[in-house]
Amino acid sequence: MFILVSYDIGLLCCLLDLLHQVIIQQDFGLAKGFFTDVYVAQCLAALAPADKEEQLYCWQEGEAEVEFIRSSGNAIIPIEVKSGTRTKARSLGEYISRYHPPVAIKISAKPMSFDQNRKILNLPLALAHWVKFFYFL
Repeated sequence: MFILVSYDIGLLCCLLDLLHQVIIQQDFGLAKGFFTDVYVAQCLAALAPADKEEQLYCWQEGEAEVEFIRSSGNAIIPIEVKSGTRTKARSLGEYISRYHPPVAIKISAKPMSFDQNRKILNLPLALAHWVKFFYFL
């Protein structure tokens, strides 16, 4: 699957036809998820060495979609992104039950935690750029 990500937030606002009042008030409504995905994509792209462009990949099967998948050694790590604190992440659960990754990462507005049973690391949005430090789990 191919997903186009605009790294320019200003262009994204224009494409979504958002008024400047909405941006100033940070009341993005349904667009909140787009902005969150772009922010995390920027953080992941910034993890690449300066001389190498980072490729971002996602996973989709049927209705299930995980925003990003990254390789770590021989493993593929799914990264689910949620813009708020309601983080059911059904797609992430489907990915985990199907492929059994050593760890999964969920980035959201919730505080950092680790679900030992399901092997899911919950990272707050502000720490999205820390993803590379948690591949060893």
